[in-house]
This record gives sequence, C-alpha cells and structure tokens, in this order.
Amino acid sequence: MLWVNKDIEAEQVAIESPDLTAAIVRLPERLIFMASVYVEGGEASALEDACDHLRKAILKVRRDTGAVVDIMIMGDFNRHDQLWGGDEVSLGRQGEADPIIDLMIEFALSSLLKRCTKTWHGGGQSGDCESTIDLVLASDNLTDLMTKCVIHGVEHGSDHRTIETVFDASWSAPEHQERLLLKNAPWNEINARIASTLAATPSEGTVQQKTDRLMSAVSDAVHNLTPRAKPSPHAKRWWTTDLTQLRHIYTYWRNHARSERRARGKVPRLEKMAQDAAKQYHDAIRKQKKKHWNEFLADNDNIWKAATYLKSGEDAAFGKLPQLVRADGTTTADHMEQAEELLSKFFPPLPDNIEDEGARPQREPVEMPAINLEEVERQLLAAKSWKAPGEDGLPAIVWKMTWPTVKYRVLELFQASLAEGSLPRQWRHAKIIPLKKPNKENYTIAKAWRPISLLATLGKILESVVAERISHAVETHGLLPTSHFGARKQRSAEQALLLLQEQIYTAWRGRRVLSLISFDVKGAYNGVCKERLLQRMKARGIPEGLLRWIEAFCSERTANIQINGQVSEVQSLPQAGLPQGSPLSPILFLFFNADLVQRQIDSQGGAVAFVDDFTAWVTGSTAQSNREGIEAIINGALDWERRSGATFEAEKTAIIHFAPKMRKSDHEAFIIKGQTVVPGNHVKILGVLMDTRLKYKEHIARAASKGLEAAMELRRLRGLSPATARQLFTSTVAPVVDYASNVWMHACKDKAMGPINRVQRVGAQAIVGTFLTVATSVAEAEAHIATARQRFWRRAVKMWTDMHTLPETNPLRRGTDRIRKFRRYHRSPLYRVADALKHIDMETLETINPFTLAPWEERMQPDMDQPQDVQTRAGLYMQIAVSSSARNELVGFGVAIEKQPPRYRKLRLKTLSVTLGARAEQNPLSAELAAMAHALKMVVGIKDYRITLLTSNKAAALTLRNPRRQSGQELVCQIYKLMRRLRRNGNRIKIHWIRTSEDNKLSSLAKEQARTATQEDALQQERVPRMKSTTLNIARSQAVPCSQLPENIGRHAKRVDAALPGKHTRLLYDRLTWKEATVLAQLRTGMARLNGYLNQINVAETDQCDCGQARETLQHFLFRCRKWTAHRTELLQCTQAHRGNISFALGGKQPSDDQNWTPNLE
Repeated sequence: MLWVNKDIEAEQVAIESPDLTAAIVRLPERLIFMASVYVEGGEASALEDACDHLRKAILKVRRDTGAVVDIMIMGDFNRHDQLWGGDEVSLGRQGEADPIIDLMIEFALSSLLKRCTKTWHGGGQSGDCESTIDLVLASDNLTDLMTKCVIHGVEHGSDHRTIETVFDASWSAPEHQERLLLKNAPWNEINARIASTLAATPSEGTVQQKTDRLMSAVSDAVHNLTPRAKPSPHAKRWWTTDLTQLRHIYTYWRNHARSERRARGKVPRLEKMAQDAAKQYHDAIRKQKKKHWNEFLADNDNIWKAATYLKSGEDAAFGKLPQLVRADGTTTADHMEQAEELLSKFFPPLPDNIEDEGARPQREPVEMPAINLEEVERQLLAAKSWKAPGEDGLPAIVWKMTWPTVKYRVLELFQASLAEGSLPRQWRHAKIIPLKKPNKENYTIAKAWRPISLLATLGKILESVVAERISHAVETHGLLPTSHFGARKQRSAEQALLLLQEQIYTAWRGRRVLSLISFDVKGAYNGVCKERLLQRMKARGIPEGLLRWIEAFCSERTANIQINGQVSEVQSLPQAGLPQGSPLSPILFLFFNADLVQRQIDSQGGAVAFVDDFTAWVTGSTAQSNREGIEAIINGALDWERRSGATFEAEKTAIIHFAPKMRKSDHEAFIIKGQTVVPGNHVKILGVLMDTRLKYKEHIARAASKGLEAAMELRRLRGLSPATARQLFTSTVAPVVDYASNVWMHACKDKAMGPINRVQRVGAQAIVGTFLTVATSVAEAEAHIATARQRFWRRAVKMWTDMHTLPETNPLRRGTDRIRKFRRYHRSPLYRVADALKHIDMETLETINPFTLAPWEERMQPDMDQPQDVQTRAGLYMQIAVSSSARNELVGFGVAIEKQPPRYRKLRLKTLSVTLGARAEQNPLSAELAAMAHALKMVVGIKDYRITLLTSNKAAALTLRNPRRQSGQELVCQIYKLMRRLRRNGNRIKIHWIRTSEDNKLSSLAKEQARTATQEDALQQERVPRMKSTTLNIARSQAVPCSQLPENIGRHAKRVDAALPGKHTRLLYDRLTWKEATVLAQLRTGMARLNGYLNQINVAETDQCDCGQARETLQHFLFRCRKWTAHRTELLQCTQAHRGNISFALGGKQPSDDQNWTPNLE
C-alpha cells in the first residue's frame, strides 16, 4: 500500500499482482516510479514473479512518459543476502536474492539502508532472532539526494520495524487560498471603507479604469476586514483531543501485548488490557461520529449540504483529473500539459474555410432604452448569493451587502460599458473547472470532461441584464423560431417531447410513418463563430449598439484552468466562442442556430430544438418513402454546418422510424460525413428513450433504476429525521423518476409500476424505517409521501392546465383541440387527462405571457411597513380603497373613493360593488387586482392629483411590486397601463398596504361593498378570464387519484389505524428521531423484530417470546410481556380508558372514533 500526500500529483500504475502497489509521482523537476513490495517467503517463484512485474511496469512507464524516470522500491522482500544483511548471513543462503540483485543491476538501483540494519525481530524486542529482509532501493539520482534512511524511533508493535527515508528533493506544496468567512463579515465597516475609498477616487475614465477602481476598493475592504476560516486541526472534523488520548492508550497496550506475545507467549493480563483499551477507543469513535453527525443534521442549514453526500465518489462530477492520453497516444507529464490538452479540446479552432452566407433579409432593429438602476438591482437580487465566483473571489453576497454603497458606481460602469461597446478584462476572463461527463468509460481522454467557466460576478450581473432584454425582444417581437424550446421562458424540454409525441400520433392516425433524425453539435458554445453570430443577430433585429457590446463579449477572452488544486497560467483564447456558465450564452446560441431550426411544423414534417439538441422529422406512407426527406434534412444540416463553422458529431447522430406496424419500418443505413448511421429501435431525445412504437419500456426501467440508486443513497444517510428525509426524498429522488412523466405515464401499466413501487418502498424505509416487505401503499402512507401515480397525475394536470395558458405562438398550445378529440385508434396519450377534466372549461383560461412588463419598466413599490400618512392633505388628493370577498361560491370586490376636489370643496365619497364570477373561476387575489384596475379606469381622466391606493390584500401588493408569470397577469398589465396614463396627466400614485387590524374607515366601506357583491342572489357583472391558480386546484381535486389503501392490502395497518392514509402520520413521525420512528413504523405495520413475525419469514426458530408465556405478538409485547413491565409503566399512566387499546398506543384511529379525531401525541 502507498499513501501519497493529496497535494502531490500521483497516478497509480497497474500491476497484475495483489502483493505489489506502484504509482508514478510527479514532482516539478522529476518523475519517480514508486513501488511497495511484499514477497512471500520460501517461494522462489514468488520473487521471480515480483521482479518480472516490477520490470514490466518500469519499462512501460518509461516508454509511455518518454522521459527520465527515477525509481524507488521498498518493502518486505523476505530474502537474505550479504549485500544488505552483512557477514551474519550464512553462505548457504547466498543466492536466494539473485533476482533482486539482477533487478538492481538492470536499473542501477542502490540499497539505501545501512548494511546490517536489523529490520525484523522474530523473538520479541529482547530476543536474539533478527535479520534484514526489508529493503529500500533507489536509482542513482535519488540516492544522491538521500539525507536519511534509518529505523524510525517509534515502535508500532509490529515484528517489522518502520524505515524512515528522507530526500532533499525540491517540492513546494501548492498555496491554498485562505477562505473568507463572509457570513461573519463586518458589513458596516466594509461599506464605510468602500465609501471613503471611492470618495477619494475619480469617477471619470475608461471602462477598464472605472472597473479597476471599483474592484480595488471593494476587494481591499472585503479581504482586509473579513475574518478567515480556521481549518480544523484534525483530518476528520469529528475528531477530538479525547480521542487522541484514547488512541495513545490503545496503541501503548496493543504494542506491549504484541511484543510479549512474540517473546514469551500470551500474557492474559496484557491481552485483557489491550482488548479493553481497543473497545474503549473504538466505542468512543462511534459515539463521537454519531454525535457530530446528529449535531450536523440538527441544523436546518445543513440539509442541502447533506444532500450533496448522496452521490458516491464515482458519480461525483468533481473528480481528480488523471494524466491525459493525447490523440497520438502519448501521455501528458504534468498539470501544465494537462491544461494544454484540455484547452485544445475545449476550444478547438474553427475550420479554415467557412462558406459565405450571402445577402439575407434584415429586420428593423428593436428599440431598447438605456438600462436603469432598478433593472440592475433586480438581476442582482435574483442571483444566487453563494454561487462560486470567478478569479476575484467575490460572490454575489458581497455585492448585495455593499449595494447601497456601490450601486451608483456600478450603474455608471454598466451604462458606460454598453454605450462604448467594451468590457474590462476581468469580465472576459474565465477560471475553468473541468467536470466529469457522466457514465464515460475512460476519463484519461479530454473528451470525457467538460468545462465550466467561473466568471466575475459583477460581469455576470450585466450579462443577466442583457440576456433579459434580448429574451424580452425575442418573445415580444418573435425574433426566433417558435419551435425553439431551450433557454426561453415558459418553455421546457418536456413541452418539446410532448409536441414531438403528438406529431407521431397524428402521423399514425393518418396511417403514416414518422422518420426522425437527431443531431448533436460538438462543443456547442465553445464552437460558435463570432462573425456568424453577429450577422444572424443583426438580421433578426438586435440593435447595432448591443451588437458592438456582444462582439466585445466574445473577443479577446482569456482563461486559466484549475487541475487537482493547481491553477495553470493565464492563456488567451483565439476561439473562445460563448463561455460556459454565462447567463447570456444560452440565448445567444439560439440566434446562432435559428436558421437550422426554422422549419414549419405540419403534417409533412417539422423540427424542434433545445439549445444545441436539434431534432427534425418527415412523414410518409412508409419508412422507405421518407428516405428522401431525411436525406434532405441531412443535406440542409451539413450546409448550415459549412456556413456556420460548427461541427456535428456523426457518431451521436441517430435515426429512427416511428411506425405502428413493423412492416412499414426500414433499417437501410444512411451515410453522414463518411460514417454509416443505421436506423435504430431506440433513440434518446432530451433525456427520454423513445422506441419505434412508443411503449417506453426501456425508459421506464431506466427511470426506476436511477430512482432506486437515488433512494438507496438517501437511505445511507443514517440519522436523518423523518421530516428531513422526506424533504430530501421529494427533492432528490422523486424528480429522478418523474422526469418527463407526462410523455410516458400512459405506458406505465401495472406491471411496469413494479420497479417504481420498489423505489417508493426504499424511500419509505429511508424516511421512517419500514421493512421492504411492507406493501407499497402502506409504506407510502406511513412515510406520508405521495404515490407515484399521484405524482404523475399532479404533473399531468398541471401540464394540461399550463398548455391552455400558453400564448398562441407556442406550437403546443395550438394542439389542445386535437388532443381533446376521442379517437378509436392512436388517440393522444394526453386524452385521458383531457377526458378527466372535460367538465372544466379550459378554453376560457387566462393567457400568461413570458413577460408581464418590459425589463426596463419601473415597478411600483408599495408601502408595506410604513403606517399610512395622515398629515394635512393640501392640494388635490384622492384615496381609493379596494377589497375583495369570496363567499356563497361567488367572488366580488368593492371600491370606495374619497376625492378632494379643487378649491377645497367638500370631500366627495363614492362606493361601488361588482360581482366578478363564480368561486370556481376566480379568487380573492384576482378580485383585488380587478378592483384596482376598475377603480383606476374610473379616474383615468383626472389631472395633477396625488392618488393613494389602499389594499389589505398583501399578495396583491407584492404582485404589483414584482410582477411575474402568474395568475392575474392580464390584470397586472392593465393596472400598469392605467398608471402610466395617469402619470402622463401629472398625477402621482402610490400603493399602501393596510393590515386588517388597522382601523380605516375607507377600507371598511370597501369591505362592506365587497360583501354586498357576494350576496346569494348576486349576478355576475364583469367578465374576467378564468384564473389559472384556481382552475388548477379544482382540476387536481377532480383528476388526481385519492389516497386510500387497496381493499385487500394492509389489514394489520387498517386495524391499527383506520385513518390511513392521512396527514396525522406526519405529525406522529416528525417529532421522533429516525431510530424512534423506525420502531414505531415497524410496530404499526406489524412487521417488526418480534418472534411472531420473524418466525413467519423463517428468521427465528420459534414464535414464542423469551419470557416463555406466549407468542411474541404486538399485543403481547406492548401490554403483557413481563420483560417490559418497568418500561410499560409510563405507557399505562397516559390513560385509564384506553389501556390495552393498540390503536391508541400506536397513535392510530379506531373505527369508533369520530371525524374530529386527532392522534394523542402526549
């Protein structure tokens, strides 16, 4: 075995022997082949085999590296020779070590240990049986550097002595950057220092100068005033000084007992002392680890950190990068060569000849005003506070905490950057972290790794602002193809898959075959040609000023790469493309490949794309008749490739014929870029395995397998409370299984549900500790997790509802009528969902657009915490109070307007009430927003008034402050439109939120009017589109399967708890530790570690209790067994009336309990 410092570059060398371990150690100026050896004594062939293995390994390393390799071999050779053993070695033993001598001569090795040094003591430390059989052999260069090779002074209790060898070789440990404790930073002091520094520096200059001054001020203040993290003094975070003391005691008695055992045999007193010390030491370790882990999990902030431990080391994206094999077969020698190899693969040069695109129609540029402070602030607050920063080491939390001090400097810098079309060098530099691509066979080739660029946080904020503006232009003016589903708001991979599946079923209903081809762009972002990108963006309407800034964004980029903790030198990137990790890169790539995706979707064919994944299809009577169409798609794609400088990976190109009958299919190959592509029976599109007949058997099995792995990883996190484990199951296990379930849930029949139900049982075991033999429905009820079918239906109902709120530009929205129709053959997979919700008028649902307001438009800032201003009201003013009411299955609103006319006339008061609609269509939030819109429309003609809008609905006030893609969007747009008109007439408007506890006469009047609007005999007065949120809740209540145990399953569980499944199980378990929850769950399910159950499954020989009185059943254990009399006292003291009641004892409901029953948690 070899132990190597983690800061040293080392790579294991494969040797086909369990007794040899070798590695190549890479120091700055030398390579060292190091091997640890054990040779069995008395076997001549063992030594010869070991020497042969070493010889082959050394020659292979020298051949592969092509450099001088020093050699060091050490270990127990079990052979004697006068060369190292001295004259005491008998002549009869001379010659047994000849293979070692031959190896030393062949590779010029020397024995470093002083001749006659005794390394083995066979008769104890006081005995006379000792010899030299452990060797340290080194090549000449290492021999010259050796400063010490002696027996180590500490006795470790072994019959072999430790040999300490020291070399004077130059090596410096990499510098580890100190970690700042930003959570403990003194932000007041930091802001004060930044303010004083900026006040003393000029604000004029170039973009680069402004950036340097700002970064210097912020960085200096943060680094000088923020405390540093103190690393743990122990290798293990749970280690303590008490464990160190126990280890010393244990080591002392163990070594003492071993020495006496070898010298004179076992001494019972010493053996007992050694055993007791070992038990005390290892028990203390187990207790301390458990204590530290429980304390770690007790902090809710550590839940998601615990989730990162779910992945095993092999599956982790971050891994140690080995020496890489180049295309010519040579291997890199150090981290600098590794960096060169990775950068050459990550950023390949463009083709020498890129064809000209020629003239193309130009769209009128989209107008965009200058950025404002609110726009920048919104993107900063949306950024993740602790996301890994770039080279400057300043995450978003730094800019959020210093924002009041630096915001005007940042805004000025951003405006100058966009106006001048230039970026400072800090924003064009990337610190690249290579990540493993999952499920690759060989990670010694650069292609198995992908780059992630860590960019300057401040630059990413500006990139987010630009990306938001471009996205708004795309959705508002239709700058991109409607079939582009990636990196766009309100679009997803699942929508693209549903659209494709609907096209397949449509073709089948017309007795046609759909033939599909899928392309993958090699190194998509990094392979973008800047000139082509700018041409295509200009043609689609991006303004000239923004194009200049994007050109600077793509130009003169630099990078360094971090490999195994060491950072390479900064290198310029002649062909950088678009940086991975930038929020701007995805939307820019959509413009780059828009021409490729621009295809009409109709009965003859179509295309969809998700960023760099492009899929196109044609339909025809047979697969053979579609051949010409597929070849036309291939030729078009290759033509786009030649004009773009991009490269399709031919080995990742897939073709499949979706045919309802096999006789219409065809397996004739296609030739693409000289490679043969044979149509397959399966193709992976956006993470889903689709087969020719859309049965999805392979995908369902794969989803269940991945879900089982995730559930088993969750189960390995021992000590999680049930609440935490349930939360992790919902966020880490269920999404793995449920991905794109709307596409394949129709094919998930009862038989296919078996593997998925297994995931549910393992998940329940991780949450409350039920046995795997417990029925799935019972385990789900005890763990209080939704069944897989419930999850599938909830997602399906949400998807069906969302589809009806999409704008008409989304191709999936136009297909809802076709899905809803009943067909005898090949009906849509979503028909079941549509049929279950046929009584809900989805066509009247509101339309929710990707953007509520333009990014640069000012948002209202309601007064949320300040009391209402009651000062003297001079001049023209108006107060408008609005209120909503939902009762009698109706929703309505009331408005009260108080107006101060000119020339101090008497106050005018006006009230009104409006019935909005049925409770099944509207909700109090929509009524509150409708009331505001109605009131503002009434006063839209006034001028020079101070208008205060009063509302007691906090959700409505927050909605106006931060409009999103949500229910009531159309009303929010109407409110903002009316407020803009009022402001143009000189009015000033503010919104004030009033707590319901506040006494406000005008709000009381509005509330009275709202209640009038919802009287039993009220009729609808105003038509408003149906609200999505309300409709979704009603749809789920109608279509999602109810939670109930099947009739013939869980008989014991039903006897214990007649309320299963129910929310009370969450109350029962969430107060318990995992160990307590495990005991309770096993008792409630009847499958516990009691002989009555263990005998049934042939684990226990008898079903009798150890007390010898009766069978060890649940009732006997809880109420009658004599062994537990003392423990039972507390249980019996809880009640007199329910003694012997198993349901009461285990927190369950009896059939005789009423509907208001709740578990007695006392």
